[in-house]
Amino acid sequence: MATTPKTYESDGNAKSAEYNIPTTGDIDPADFKPRFELVDEFNYRDMAELDKFMEEPVLVEIPQSNNKNDDPFIQLGVNGINQALLRGKPQWIKRKYLEVLLRSMPTTLETVEYFDQQTGNKAVKLIKTTGEKYPYRIHEDKNPLGRPWVRQILAEAN
Repeated sequence: MATTPKTYESDGNAKSAEYNIPTTGDIDPADFKPRFELVDEFNYRDMAELDKFMEEPVLVEIPQSNNKNDDPFIQLGVNGINQALLRGKPQWIKRKYLEVLLRSMPTTLETVEYFDQQTGNKAVKLIKTTGEKYPYRIHEDKNPLGRPWVRQILAEAN
């Protein structure tokens, strides 16, 4: 059982609190609810499985571009760590970088003026187009859950 926190005040608005957490036995969640997020073992296992899944290698290719101004490398980043992909060459990357590639779907908006037949006035319609920033091919994914995962990510983008 945790003890009531000792609260210390410092200059300004800053406060700190000290908790005594027992090394054995149970902790009453009510003691810590306002200060800590309690993670049960089931959720922790799910997060660990997801981390393991996202670290798996997948063979991906970004096709060559016919635009001479396009960069020969595509750079994907996750948590400050970058992965460069060379266009036109199949490469093994971690699934977490594939997710960045799958979610790279810019949206463009275009306004078009037209004549509204019913009202006789000029009107403007907005055309929204979303598409892949970089086309890709997934050559190999050894995990049987990989293809359904890709379909789920693409469905979330639409």
